Formats: sequence, C-alpha cells, structure tokens
Amino acid sequence: MAKRNTGQFTSTIYIDNNNYDRLASGEMDLRTGQWVKFAWCSNRSRYVGSRHGIIYAAHYPNTSNERVRGMADSFRDDDRSERRRRRGVVIS
Repeated sequence: MAKRNTGQFTSTIYIDNNNYDRLASGEMDLRTGQWVKFAWCSNRSRYVGSRHGIIYAAHYPNTSNERVRGMADSFRDDDRSERRRRRGVVIS
C-alpha cells in the first residue's frame, strides 16, 4: 500500500479485512483523526481508536474535527475508567 505523508498524517488508509484484523489486534496503529476508507463503506471515515477488537470511527456525514475530538475524549475517558476498575479504584 503506497503511503503519502500530509503533515502529521498519512493520506487515507484503506482498511480491508486484513488491515482490520491488524488494527484491531494492535499490530497496526493509527493516529486519532486519521482518514480511513473501509472496504465495505462508500465514504471515508475518521479513526478514533480501537479496543478489545473493536474499531471506533466517525462516519460520514459526522466527520468534523469537533465530532472526532468529542469521540476521542469519550474514548480516552472510558479507557481511564476501565484501567481504574482493573486496579480496584472506584471514583464516585
């Protein structure tokens, strides 16, 4: 797959079943906000994160920077809460 850098990001990354598995397993890592094109979707999406084999992305038409930032903040907050639960820390 040819990649072209555009600032901090690479041009749109094509995600087929093989790349999906690599991304979900953590073998492949993308930056939050990276444009991706899923093989089974007609429009590009913005990558938010992946956890437990699930990929989170903002899909057209809701791909604005504000939407992606909001999703990323929620994703990070959920991740922090999960780590606290594993350590036995409860915040009420």
